[in-house]
Amino acid sequence: MLGAICGTLDVLGRPVPDFRSFLLLGDQYRIDDNWHVAGLKGTGSKDIIVENAFVPEYRSQSHIDYAMNAPLPGQERNSGPLYRLPWSVVFNTALVASMLGASRGFVDAWISQTRDRKLSLGGRAADDALMQRRLAEAIWLIDVTITRLRTDIAELWQMAQDRAPVPMQLRAQVRWNMNRGCELVAQAINDLFRASTGRAVFVDHPLQQRFQDIQAAMAHAYLSPDPLAKAVGGYLLGTSQPEFVL
Repeated sequence: MLGAICGTLDVLGRPVPDFRSFLLLGDQYRIDDNWHVAGLKGTGSKDIIVENAFVPEYRSQSHIDYAMNAPLPGQERNSGPLYRLPWSVVFNTALVASMLGASRGFVDAWISQTRDRKLSLGGRAADDALMQRRLAEAIWLIDVTITRLRTDIAELWQMAQDRAPVPMQLRAQVRWNMNRGCELVAQAINDLFRASTGRAVFVDHPLQQRFQDIQAAMAHAYLSPDPLAKAVGGYLLGTSQPEFVL
């Protein structure tokens, strides 16, 4: 299953790139083993090479149809609420859940590494007020983001059960809530990493891989809060050029 942009479609009175998914057969692509990265090694996100492949229309689906609540062939076979949730929100949620899980894992490892650590100027890190504050804030931000995520998803799930269409503004708000929360969590993780031992830069240190995974996750385009902040602010202000949120 691969994605591509096929020209544009007229949506809400302006041209929008036609993002589409394509289902390819096993002999229509090859895998380039180039996923040699610092973070998120386990995803195996290698490049896919496609040359002169033809994909018939019935093995293609426009994401614009998802966004505009158009009837979809798959929903005829899969009538559960999951298949009526907005695609972009579901995809975004998968990334957010992974990032928050990695962040909680980092915090747990940081606590383990810091609890008995002695400071260079004397004393224990566990007794340092700034260390305590950084840790408390990181855990609070993770918990708040998870709580808001669960609340938003519960609302969307109820709408899917009721077969109620999800407005574009609500999609933008839910994704903004997730991504802004992840941004704040990542900043708190950065603060904890800078407050850890200098040995954390070694590749075999317990904090290093978790830290790199979080940095890699936050580089994903779907975790950027900026376009969603623009969409949310624009809808609230009644802009004449509302953002289209896939």
